[in-house]
Amino acid sequence: MSTKVKSGAVLGVTGGAAAVLWVIFSTLMYYCERNNPDPEMSSNYSSVGTAMWMTLLNLSGEAPLCEYTVPGKFISAIMGLIGVGFATIPMGVLGSGFQDMLEDDNDDELLGFASGDLCLFL
Repeated sequence: MSTKVKSGAVLGVTGGAAAVLWVIFSTLMYYCERNNPDPEMSSNYSSVGTAMWMTLLNLSGEAPLCEYTVPGKFISAIMGLIGVGFATIPMGVLGSGFQDMLEDDNDDELLGFASGDLCLFL
């Protein structure tokens, strides 16, 4: 199996798992924050759909709100840890693919190919 196929499979599984976790965390945050005493917080978590937007911002590191309830703070902390993990998987896969491409290019130069003789398609 080629590196591109393996990388594509890893990225696909990571994206699917991230989407599932996004829905799960959005639902958890909705249940934790829908009755928050702060009206701004409760309006941002008035439904699972609106909670998905705020949860996406939290997963990406852009947390514009901070008046969470204690369960909301706990879930946000877990989201942050998992979000960092899911962000680093694609970076590692893409970095590894780039390194493999460079190593293949170096191998071709060692065999005597000129740099313009070989076209690499991704």
